[in-house]
Amino acid sequence: MVFKFTAKIVLDPEGFYVFEVPAFKGLRVRGMNFADVVQQGEYRLKRHLENLLRHGESIPEDVKEISVKTEDLSEVIILKMVVSVDNSGFITA
Repeated sequence: MVFKFTAKIVLDPEGFYVFEVPAFKGLRVRGMNFADVVQQGEYRLKRHLENLLRHGESIPEDVKEISVKTEDLSEVIILKMVVSVDNSGFITA
């Protein structure tokens, strides 16, 4: 089974990268380095999916569109995060 989720990464006015997955309210990571924030965001997304699957909870659908206010932002990146679950329930990304 393969899941795809949209992730939004912005460089906020304070100089921090902020990673969010809008399909999961509250899944947010903040960091000083783009590569680290993507890695930590991917890790948190996988752990969150594992918890939902382990407890038999439903997986939300990805958002169909994203609105981004760019007035105070110097960088905005939109990514598709792909997470695969094999037959044994092991998650990869």
